[in-house]
Amino acid sequence: MKAPRTPVGQIIRSEGQPFRIVGIGASAGGLEALEQFFTHVPSDSGMAFVIVQHLDPTRHSSMPEILSRLTKMTVHTATDAMKIEPNSVYLIPPDKNMGIQDDALYLHEVGQPRGLRLPVDFFLRSLAKEKGPDAICIILSGTGTDGTLGLRAVKAEAGTVFVQDPKTARYDGMPRSAIDTGLADFVLPPEKIPEKLVDFVRHYVANGTKISAVTEEIQEPTQQIFAILRSRTGHDFSRYKQSTIQRRLQRRMSVHSLHEVSEYARLLRDSEAEVKALLKDVLISVTSFFRDPEAFDVLKGKLCELVKGADQGSDLRVWVAGCATGEEAYSIAIIIAECMDEMEKHLPLQMYATDIDADALSAARAGVYPDNIAADITPERLKRVFVKENKHYRVKKEMREVVVFAPQDFIKDPPFSRMDLICCRNLLIYLESEVQKKILPLLHYALKPGGLLFLGTSEGVGEATDLFSVLDKKWKIYQRREVAVSPERLMFPAAFAPPLREPVTGQAAPLTEARVPELTEKIFLDNYAPTFAVVDEKYRLVYVRGRTGKYLEIASGQPSLSILEMAREGLRTDLASVLYRATSEKKTVVHEGVRVKYNGGLQTINLTVAPLAEHGIPSGMLMVVFQEVGTATTEAIAKPARGRRRTAKLEEELRLTRENLQSTIEELEATNEELKSANEELQSINEELQSTNEELDTSREELQSVNEEMMTVNAELSAKAEMLTKANDDLKNYLNRTDIAIIFLDKELKIRSFTPATADVFNIREVDIGRPLEEITSRLAYEKVVDDAREMLRTLGPKEIEVQRKDGHWYNMRILPYLTVENALGGLVMSFLDIDKQKQAAAGLRRLASVVEDSNDAIITHDIYGKILTWNRGAQQMYGYSEAEALKMSIYQLVPEAELAQSRSFLDDMRGKEVAALEVKRKAKDGRILDVLLTTTRLVDDHGRMVGIAATERDITERKQAQQKLAEFEKLAYLGKLAGTIAHEIRNPLAVIDTSALYLEKTLKDADGKTQVHLERMRSAVGRAATIIDKLLEHARMKEPVMAEIDLLAFIRSLTEGVPRTIEVALDIPENGLVVNGDVEQLRIAFGNIIKNAGEAMGGKGRLAIAVHRVPHEVELSISDTGPGIPAENIDRLFQPLFTTKPGGVGFGLAITKAIIERHNGSITAKSDSGKGATFIIRLPLTEKTQEKTR
Repeated sequence: MKAPRTPVGQIIRSEGQPFRIVGIGASAGGLEALEQFFTHVPSDSGMAFVIVQHLDPTRHSSMPEILSRLTKMTVHTATDAMKIEPNSVYLIPPDKNMGIQDDALYLHEVGQPRGLRLPVDFFLRSLAKEKGPDAICIILSGTGTDGTLGLRAVKAEAGTVFVQDPKTARYDGMPRSAIDTGLADFVLPPEKIPEKLVDFVRHYVANGTKISAVTEEIQEPTQQIFAILRSRTGHDFSRYKQSTIQRRLQRRMSVHSLHEVSEYARLLRDSEAEVKALLKDVLISVTSFFRDPEAFDVLKGKLCELVKGADQGSDLRVWVAGCATGEEAYSIAIIIAECMDEMEKHLPLQMYATDIDADALSAARAGVYPDNIAADITPERLKRVFVKENKHYRVKKEMREVVVFAPQDFIKDPPFSRMDLICCRNLLIYLESEVQKKILPLLHYALKPGGLLFLGTSEGVGEATDLFSVLDKKWKIYQRREVAVSPERLMFPAAFAPPLREPVTGQAAPLTEARVPELTEKIFLDNYAPTFAVVDEKYRLVYVRGRTGKYLEIASGQPSLSILEMAREGLRTDLASVLYRATSEKKTVVHEGVRVKYNGGLQTINLTVAPLAEHGIPSGMLMVVFQEVGTATTEAIAKPARGRRRTAKLEEELRLTRENLQSTIEELEATNEELKSANEELQSINEELQSTNEELDTSREELQSVNEEMMTVNAELSAKAEMLTKANDDLKNYLNRTDIAIIFLDKELKIRSFTPATADVFNIREVDIGRPLEEITSRLAYEKVVDDAREMLRTLGPKEIEVQRKDGHWYNMRILPYLTVENALGGLVMSFLDIDKQKQAAAGLRRLASVVEDSNDAIITHDIYGKILTWNRGAQQMYGYSEAEALKMSIYQLVPEAELAQSRSFLDDMRGKEVAALEVKRKAKDGRILDVLLTTTRLVDDHGRMVGIAATERDITERKQAQQKLAEFEKLAYLGKLAGTIAHEIRNPLAVIDTSALYLEKTLKDADGKTQVHLERMRSAVGRAATIIDKLLEHARMKEPVMAEIDLLAFIRSLTEGVPRTIEVALDIPENGLVVNGDVEQLRIAFGNIIKNAGEAMGGKGRLAIAVHRVPHEVELSISDTGPGIPAENIDRLFQPLFTTKPGGVGFGLAITKAIIERHNGSITAKSDSGKGATFIIRLPLTEKTQEKTR
């Protein structure tokens, strides 16, 4: 089987366009054709494919699995009401018929026995009804004729038919039957159908829009096409509905991949074959037996009433217009015969069936139809009317002789007359409405009083309700009303045929003059032309004109259309002679003076028989003309006696001759009766044999159907066998080349097979196959292998254990049940996986893990997404998370939020490095921020791709704090030394300036006010500079805190005693006593600065709130005021030296406060909402005693 290739194709469905549904029928040999077809179908064709096969109803079909390997399209087994989607494949399930409605598949129960089921016909008929001209069907390999009626239905709706070339089909029955209909558009090998199908649909969609446009570009070549058809076929289709013609042109253009109507007109002009193909497409000579069965049931009731009311001996005349291949005509003939039998009233039946399709008429006369018509005809009717011939049914001779098939153009030829029933189904709908209006009065004219008109379900009498009454509205059965029709309304065909183009210089004749030749010709034929009849090659009546009753009469008994059997006395012998001569000599023969007995006397006529050799008339047709020449008269002149005696003698001889002839005739008639009786006996025997033959045919059909199903099953099994062979080869190669030791044992623990690696575990050879396992010596130190196998057979529980070879080599032994396809126990499978390297690696890992686990550093691994994979004891001690907690976390959960971006960037940088080390911040479970020295190593896979990070993390928080304190002490020492030097150098000049300013102030006390103001400013500035120097010395010379336990409740209360009474103080401090270690005086300065600033910010009134809360390992104090707050831009600068927002402030208060808090290993922050006050948050470590007390 070839592997699927990527087909060349495009999506052929534009936005808004309905997708095409393709019905595919296949039977025996169809799998091979389907494989070739779907190997070349584009997966994005925009079409849906529905496959209908003959499947064995007793078994599951493997077609979905097989086709799924050949196409990227989704393959479904159809279920009821399954919606069809484009670019999908749907398969009929076994033992079901399938139809389609509203683009959904519906399943139906199968009513026929095997052998009579026609699932392809069933679906294609449904598809034709649903999709109309958009229906597409494909007939592939198969026996029988299933699909033939279905494709006829598709063509009847102007759909498209593809058929597999019989030369490429494994079984050519279905393709040949389809081709024999003459309706196939394309006959191709299955692998070439997809390309043509895609091309056809693409052109069909494009041409549909183009042809429907009413433009001169389209109309002119369309008129040329009508002219070509008229000249080549003699038929004028210009009065057909334009939509009908457009659809046919659209199809034929798409068949030839043409884009322009003018291109098709040129093709038509040059190709006689295409003219015939277009003619067939336009005519749609497709019908079926008992189409719309309910309609025929209703019609039968009306015809039975007609037969019942008819006079005995009167003839029954029927005309079936547009009879196509004759199914409808024979259907009506069958129900009329049934009516006569039921009424026990046998009337002479004259039935005419007409059409303009000569090929269809030939098929109708032959009366041969495919055997699948059994789906439309009851077994009783089949037995009565048809004879089985191989794979076909033939209409019996007596029924074929009842119906006369003749060519007639419904538009241009005159109608028949005096009809009891006219059947004109699905013919009027193809004609323009104006033509329909003119034809209906002609049908009224052609019917007898009370005659019936039977139309198609989509047709009606329109405005002619005054001419016809409705007998059945649903099935369009009408009855002729007894009303007069005006001459203006009753126009014979020539009067409403479209006029041919006149020369430019000519003038159009008036309408009344144009009708004169036709009307006078009709009057002449009706009143002066001789009586004539037309017969076929078997001398059966086809057409009569004039009063033939003087020469022909219908004999009693079974009616016959043979002109010789209908000839009156005195005419038969001469007529037979003349017919024979005209047929054999192929020329006109005249026989004069023929005396015919009529109405008790003798009528003398001249008899003329002429072959009809005109174009369009079937071969073998003869015209028989009866021309009266008067009656015999007696001579008035007396003759001599001798003459009288001579005459008497001749008369006597003539009498004796006639008597002898009569005697001979009677003897012949008696012999004929005897032969007839013998023939009846032989016919009875023949019917019995035929019945037996039909039973054998039925049995053969059933066997054939079963055989087709078995062929389909066999094809599926062959495909499965091929898959199984490949799977077996794969398995064999795997077992022969695997390093795993595997032994297959039966239920008695006897060896069935083993892999080569088994020799490393057991002392085993090929000759040991069939021996019990317990007889094979093992190289394992484990001695319970056989016992474990028996235990598994008893409990069916799988066994898995690590075992060691005597030399220390390790294996993973696994024992599993061996299950058959039916899921039955067939033994067991024992495998030994070599895990020695894994064991050694595991031992090394355990040693390494011990080192890692005992390390004081945190050793962590995580993947490239940050998910933690390992977590040692050191990590647990450092961060506070247990291993179980950590393995559910991401490494980023240990990173402070401010460090996240840097951490992710570092992980990206690691992709190009082997090892990296840096200092980072980490966050512990209790919220502490740790300083960590991080050393990382990339973890890579076998291809060198990074898959994770191994990190060693060491807590350096205490070291960093010590370094920070050392740096601070060094900075303060330097600052103190610098401050002392500055104070010494600046105090003396400031003292001189201050003394001089004081002197000037006293000396110039009488000076003006401006001088005094400047002197005051000078002294104030000197004082402020001195204060800054004092504060700088205080900040620089701050001593190490003298630590003592401080009860925060008492300490805070003492601080608030100096707060003015105009300020409300609110305290929120636990009563259980929170104790910190600190220098009381330094902390008093720090907290006092904050409380003092709050009071000044509130202007001496407001609310001061102080809250104290315990947090892990620390106490948090918050001091809030209701002052104007701190601008956001100043928050980050509050604790910087020399920054102040107060007039006269020096900017050292909060800087000293921050230095004191940090000397106590604490922290201070501020926050403020502008206009809503400020809050300072201070955190200090709790004493160990307090922590123990509050746990």
